[in-house]
Amino acid sequence: AISEAKRGYIASSRASKHLGDEGTVRSTITDYQYDSDMTGKPYTLLFNKPDVAESEPPKSELKASEAFKLVIWEDAREKFPTQFAVEYTGNMICATGMIIDFEGSPAIVINEPNQAQMR
Repeated sequence: AISEAKRGYIASSRASKHLGDEGTVRSTITDYQYDSDMTGKPYTLLFNKPDVAESEPPKSELKASEAFKLVIWEDAREKFPTQFAVEYTGNMICATGMIIDFEGSPAIVINEPNQAQMR
């Protein structure tokens, strides 16, 4: 198997093993959410897991809670294209930043569009 270091990215399914590390996580965005009730009003983009078929976005609470997430806080939102969540959905994304725990899921908070590159 090729190591994550040689690939240059971490598979989204392994991101939880890298909490606290800077890294690039790569996968397909399958869904997005906007939480207007949470402080900071985050947009959350959900990555699929390699064992979840592309045609089955993580809609259930169980799958969504396990999925790797990109978090964009409302105060950073203006830096992104108007329809960024729609544009990213269905596309392979490489997201770079500190891997954190966000409500029980591994995540990267992105503050700049160059942290999330479509491939």
